[in-house]
Amino acid sequence: MMDFEEVKKKLNDQWLDYYEINQSWIKKTLPKNQNGYPEQKQLCYLVLGIVSAFEPKLKDPLTYFTELNSDPEALVKVLGIETLAIDHKIQERKQKIASSTKRIQGDSKYAEASKHLDEIRQSINEEENSS
Repeated sequence: MMDFEEVKKKLNDQWLDYYEINQSWIKKTLPKNQNGYPEQKQLCYLVLGIVSAFEPKLKDPLTYFTELNSDPEALVKVLGIETLAIDHKIQERKQKIASSTKRIQGDSKYAEASKHLDEIRQSINEEENSS
């Protein structure tokens, strides 16, 4: 079984991937705070639903966590999931991936996967700009 730190990293990566792909509708539908960012409590409820769908084995631990503290923001924090400055975190990941791709140019599988991911990102950006 993975240790909790590995689980937290995996959940955060899954959440950031999901958010990156679905941010157009997430940003439109979630209530905004006075600064124009998604309201944290609502965003945390969404995050918990998404990560529990990705990782059904989290059902039991989440049940225990909610008995200790049912605040969704606290649960998301315990799970190590980024909900603040999400766009910045996504940019950091893109830069990290780009630098890794340059270092591993000889790995054709990785380069092909990276190219495919870039194509998906580009099509998403084109869809957002056309809306």
